[in-house]
Amino acid sequence: MAVSMIKERTAHPLIMQGPSEILETAPRHRSQTRRIIWGLMLFLLGLGLLRLGPLKSRWPKLVRQARHLIQPQGMAASAGGRYATTDTYLSVLQIPHPSEAVLAALTDVPANEAILFVGPSQEPSFGLTYQVISYLSWPRPAGAVECGQSGQPPVWVSRPREGTKIGALLFYRLNPPAQIKESRKTIGPHLTLVPVSEQSEWISSYLP
Repeated sequence: MAVSMIKERTAHPLIMQGPSEILETAPRHRSQTRRIIWGLMLFLLGLGLLRLGPLKSRWPKLVRQARHLIQPQGMAASAGGRYATTDTYLSVLQIPHPSEAVLAALTDVPANEAILFVGPSQEPSFGLTYQVISYLSWPRPAGAVECGQSGQPPVWVSRPREGTKIGALLFYRLNPPAQIKESRKTIGPHLTLVPVSEQSEWISSYLP
């Protein structure tokens, strides 16, 4: 005789309830869920305000530190105008209206000749100053070379397109070689422009 095994299953509570009981239970569950969500949101908001409090008290100090990175101590901020932003970044040159001074020095360099920016590899402001000079020198291409300690070869930071003639070198926080005979233009105490001619054999010392 075949024996059939029948497993008993427990019905779901909602199945055991009548239609009217199900309708009464559903809003109650939704209300509890909303209270839990709102409680969690209020908790996270309170936690965020507690963490933001110390940052708010430190905010003036952070702003002063950021200004110090861009604007060296003792230098006045830009007076505004067309070159307000570049003047702020070039305040390291320690001259009034540095952007206009750089543009005036570059007027004799042809637009199809490159500018080579030369500076010490250990100078923290080298990279940013080069980027601003590159922007101001447009449409002239601008390359950059870092010089290490005595005896170390220069290193390309940005190389002009091959075949582009170099029209001038900008020495940043470096003294140009004494043997240079070309007329130089001093742009404040930290930047000197030296034009390059066909007879400028000294330039090979600054080409990696």
